[in-house]
Amino acid sequence: MLLPNHGGPEAKPGAPSLTSTEPGETSPLLGSGPDAATERARTKAVATVRPLTGQFVTAVIRRRDLAAAHSLLIPQLRSRYSLSDWQAGRDLPLSAVPKTSFIPGATVAFSGPKLVGLVMSFNTQAVDSSESILLAIRLRKASGRWLIDYLRQGHGSRSVSETNFSPSGFSPGSQSTSLSAWWPLFIGLLGLIALVALVEFGLSGRRRRKG
Repeated sequence: MLLPNHGGPEAKPGAPSLTSTEPGETSPLLGSGPDAATERARTKAVATVRPLTGQFVTAVIRRRDLAAAHSLLIPQLRSRYSLSDWQAGRDLPLSAVPKTSFIPGATVAFSGPKLVGLVMSFNTQAVDSSESILLAIRLRKASGRWLIDYLRQGHGSRSVSETNFSPSGFSPGSQSTSLSAWWPLFIGLLGLIALVALVEFGLSGRRRRKG
């Protein structure tokens, strides 16, 4: 399931759209002072991922075209979320959002030629009017295709909204280091300790023979 985080304003009812909302597509940029080519690529990236995000969100909320939505996930997420479970109504993202809910616009949290993060706010009609469900969704371009590589939802409040919702691991460079990532370092350290011990053992044996 998506992990909860707290944080936003309610989505306003109206016609479905996925147009940008404040703070806008350029806030913040990945890197600083992009040249014209990078800026064009970044703008194109945002324009490309918006309909993909709209397709995904609409599918999981309406509970239709789930196979197409599932195919937008990177392989690691596809292995975590079973399509059969989704089709049976289990383990679906945004499961608390009613099927008839308005699909809101998306706020661009960050953007670059190959990485775009968006945040959306949904009125569940089942919580206090000051709260909403927030979805942080990140898409990455690899091998010429944009896929979703991060999904995290949380609850909005008067102090946290789609403009400042930033759950752990969402922003570039903020990914938490997993235990598995430390294993190479740990094994390397053990190898170094073993090498030092072997050298010391050899030197001590040589000293004994000389003595």
